[in-house]
Amino acid sequence: MNAARRQGGQVLLGVLLLAVLVTSATLGYARHAVVTASNAQATVAAQRAEAAVDSGIAWARQALHDDGARSARLALDADSSVVVEVTDTGSDLRALSISSSVDGTTQHMDGTAQTVPTVGRTLPTLTSAARAAVLASPSLIEVHGSQSYSNTTLTGVLYLRNGASLTLTDCIVAGSIVSEPALSGTGWSASDCTSIHLSGTVTLESDAAASGCSIVAPDAAVSGDGTEAVQIRGVVVCDSLLLRGWGAVCGQIATTDAPSLARNVDLPGSGREPRAWPSALDTGAEAIASVSFPRPTVSAAEQRAIKNFTFPSRVRPAGP
Repeated sequence: MNAARRQGGQVLLGVLLLAVLVTSATLGYARHAVVTASNAQATVAAQRAEAAVDSGIAWARQALHDDGARSARLALDADSSVVVEVTDTGSDLRALSISSSVDGTTQHMDGTAQTVPTVGRTLPTLTSAARAAVLASPSLIEVHGSQSYSNTTLTGVLYLRNGASLTLTDCIVAGSIVSEPALSGTGWSASDCTSIHLSGTVTLESDAAASGCSIVAPDAAVSGDGTEAVQIRGVVVCDSLLLRGWGAVCGQIATTDAPSLARNVDLPGSGREPRAWPSALDTGAEAIASVSFPRPTVSAAEQRAIKNFTFPSRVRPAGP
């Protein structure tokens, strides 16, 4: 099922990227015509560009649907073409390489696209390798029933068994918190759900078995009591997240219900640029969250050409 979702995500990603690229390239073609040709020729070129966008999107959708390709080339006409290359750079990131050639003039853009799981509100899951690593961890601390820790440092993986309730007060978790349902491949019932309560100063890091993940408990309700000062340095995957205190969550957050965070809880790095999910997680990516391109560098020669360009003068015919 994950493979099917991932393939669907690749198709969707490819269609959008090629649509954006074809639009960019053909509008660039129209702009080129406006600058270098007469008004009549520019009008024809712009119409050709608009038609190429429509046909390009239709072609891209069909081509990517048929073979799930990660690269594509579209010949707009004998002198114009567009090439898209999509490369995996992380579990949910794609590197975009976009090139176009129009009448001997070439353009190139490099960018990044981030995808997120959407269908059926599916949360990221531990990969099979990560699940095996967690179960084989020599520092596995099992939590049964209601368990509280105070003024201590816990190292390794805190393994919440079904129905467990964990309270951390003034603690450092030099590792990850993982629930039993997160390791189950058969789902879970309401009685299996877990809860995590935070109080006082709490730091959550990650363990090598689930590197980059602070909490992976898609069944868990995670909440603070208002006194919590949290430093969460990895990804949080849970059913719900309610933080009333202050602090920072440095990793991505994936929850079934929208997280509720006090305004004193910072999210450093969030929204600045696409970020890869840890390799321990399978996101089952399906929808595009964001596409970004670095700011282009304009050479001194190009700046001079732009400043010195003179548009052709228009002479109005004499009238009565």
